[in-house]
Amino acid sequence: MIFPGYLPARAREAGYQGIELGRKFPRQASTLGPLLAAADLRLASGWYSGMLADRSVEAELEAVREHAQLLRQLGAKVMVYGECGQLPGETPLDEPISLSPPLSRVSLAAYCHKLNTFADLLLRDYDLQLAYHHHLMMLVEHDEELERFLSHTHDNVGAGV
Repeated sequence: MIFPGYLPARAREAGYQGIELGRKFPRQASTLGPLLAAADLRLASGWYSGMLADRSVEAELEAVREHAQLLRQLGAKVMVYGECGQLPGETPLDEPISLSPPLSRVSLAAYCHKLNTFADLLLRDYDLQLAYHHHLMMLVEHDEELERFLSHTHDNVGAGV
């Protein structure tokens, strides 16, 4: 088992000062906080699978609430956002990469407006900076898409790599 203390201890031994929230991590600050403290680690960030391409800012804020609260409680300053809306099929990671959704599938201006608003509210409500992670099989996948996307976002939307 990766937890309770194995992964944080190994990360510290490797010289890390902080660690990103992983899938196997406890989701309660009262449990995770002491595990990180025992390894002298800080929570740096946490991945969030967002759906702004498919839902409203209000629905996204409700969906992210518990995750954002956990990040804030443990002192993280960044939330890594991966857009999982518009993915193909029932099990997108089993689909051919040729079915990746093109950025042209959505209105870039409308999508970026929602993302900008979401990032502003995430910063205001949770003191979390949004780092947008472009990725294979997601709306923003290729370099030219990333450039077009970033030209429509404002300073509260950073790019994670």
